[in-house]
Amino acid sequence: MTKYEIGRQIGNRKVITTSGEPVGQLYDLEMETNGKLNSLVILPDVNTKATFPKDDKGRFVIPYSMVNAIGQYIVIKA
Repeated sequence: MTKYEIGRQIGNRKVITTSGEPVGQLYDLEMETNGKLNSLVILPDVNTKATFPKDDKGRFVIPYSMVNAIGQYIVIKA
């Protein structure tokens, strides 16, 4: 059951850029079959100026390689 531990620890966190701009809120994690974290699915903030690739439901899909830090907020490189 360790597989889902990351999701429990960072679920519903706010996502911001390295410059402090709000991006949105973590919605889901996309993982590869081997358990490697592939990307974050983010519900965009209404006032965000960020432009990232979106899925068919309008949510940002951000590669895990863009994550700079995970703490009180998830900080991504922009």
